[in-house]
Amino acid sequence: MAKTIKNQTSTTLILILFLLLAGCMGGPGEDAAQLNPLPSENKAEALTNISPPSENMKQVAESRGMTMEQMRSVAESRGMTMEQMRTMGEAMGLSTEEMVDMMETMHQEDMSIVEHMEKSMDQTSFVPDVDNSKYIESNQKAAQLNIDPTNPPKVATHNFIDLEPFIRITKIRSAYGHNYNYGSTDHDPTGKSCSSMKHYFDAYTDQQRWDSSFGSYDTRGNVKFYSPVDGDLYGVVPKEIEQGTEYQFYISPKESSQIIFTFHHVDLFDEFIDGGSVTSGQHLGYIMRPNGQGEIAVAVSSSIRTEYISFFDVMTDEVFEEYQERGITSRSQMTIPRQEREENPIPCTLNDGSGGKFYSESGNEEEFQEWQNGPDNWIELT
Repeated sequence: MAKTIKNQTSTTLILILFLLLAGCMGGPGEDAAQLNPLPSENKAEALTNISPPSENMKQVAESRGMTMEQMRSVAESRGMTMEQMRTMGEAMGLSTEEMVDMMETMHQEDMSIVEHMEKSMDQTSFVPDVDNSKYIESNQKAAQLNIDPTNPPKVATHNFIDLEPFIRITKIRSAYGHNYNYGSTDHDPTGKSCSSMKHYFDAYTDQQRWDSSFGSYDTRGNVKFYSPVDGDLYGVVPKEIEQGTEYQFYISPKESSQIIFTFHHVDLFDEFIDGGSVTSGQHLGYIMRPNGQGEIAVAVSSSIRTEYISFFDVMTDEVFEEYQERGITSRSQMTIPRQEREENPIPCTLNDGSGGKFYSESGNEEEFQEWQNGPDNWIELT
């Protein structure tokens, strides 16, 4: 009974501290779902007496085509158990499905908060007169972004992918693919205004995709992925698909750890599966899926605030020249401004097992798909 009280009290205190920190950063109007702590060198040990995964977790895993072991891998890559991940989601106002999406797409949680709270309570109760001011002050500092998302440093000294075969790229805040902004200030938990905060690179026209007529060229096994920076590769999450095991992972520059590059659907070389140091331009693997697209997400993230930005915002002029040679005239054209998206919201189906699919409020899906594949969402390369 004493340990049960301890776990319940710990969860409550974590939520209270999160809300305090959110209030300090953005006032009472801040959405709790924006909380997205960074990883810590000293992750807290798991809370004791955590109950077995609920049936809800199993249903979410099955809906995503994942085994429970793969779901556990997602949680453990963030230093959490599945039950902690579910509980954290509830505290942040997210469904289990949304929490898994966020954990797959965002930086890992800083569980030092849990560690501190565990030290502040005994086997029966929390000591109410413990002075947490020093800890809260240090976390407030950790919560601050040291990088201006509107003017980030140009750290990407190498392109993340072979550019030659691609013919078009989606803009940031496009309505293509699925909703991708969990944990960030762009996230709308109502699903009324959704967006993709990553770039898709496509080597095929929309007609080729509709007809499944790709010709003789296949991006799978041919298009290479590279590290854009000297940095650390970590948070590797495997997923079994028909072709084998594909991976999602993160890379952060050594000198700018608040910048996070997220890679998806990569046939990753074995030498990187356990993570480690990488150098700019180092070959990491290939596109995994048949006729697959390239994808990249970039975020500036502190312990409770995350801002997605464009890969074009952090590439050097030398890398940008590669895109200028293919017809890109400015970095800004690759991003739909937040105000423009807010004034023209696109809804999506949250908790659909697919990460949130965009849909047409008018019900004319054929017309909507044509719009999705048009210039409002894509930039054509020459």
